[in-house]
Amino acid sequence: VTFFEASHQPQAFLLKCAKEVNITTKLQSSCQTRITSVHYCFESLLTLESAFKKVLEYKDKKDPSFPPTLLEAKKRWLLERLASRTFWSQLECLCKLLQPLTQVIMAVQSATATLCDLTR
Repeated sequence: VTFFEASHQPQAFLLKCAKEVNITTKLQSSCQTRITSVHYCFESLLTLESAFKKVLEYKDKKDPSFPPTLLEAKKRWLLERLASRTFWSQLECLCKLLQPLTQVIMAVQSATATLCDLTR
């Protein structure tokens, strides 16, 4: 997520691929002080899975519009990870694990939360 958000070419290319597969969601980064942001970050990755696969298709076709920064040796691990079904399965499991925690945290952080909400 950090790489795609920090570099304008890969980010623009990912958004282009997302539009091609009719996805309007953008990547959401996580915040060190909010555990719920990790869950939302993982959800955004899962939502964009088909867009990431489209990125890989462009790479395999050696499309000239493919961002050269993704081909650097330091970034190859990223492409390998995105191509791995194991990665996506593990991400799905993490999202399912974090979902109830996120719901509890959001309920407790609510402006209308009461002591009764904490004991449910």
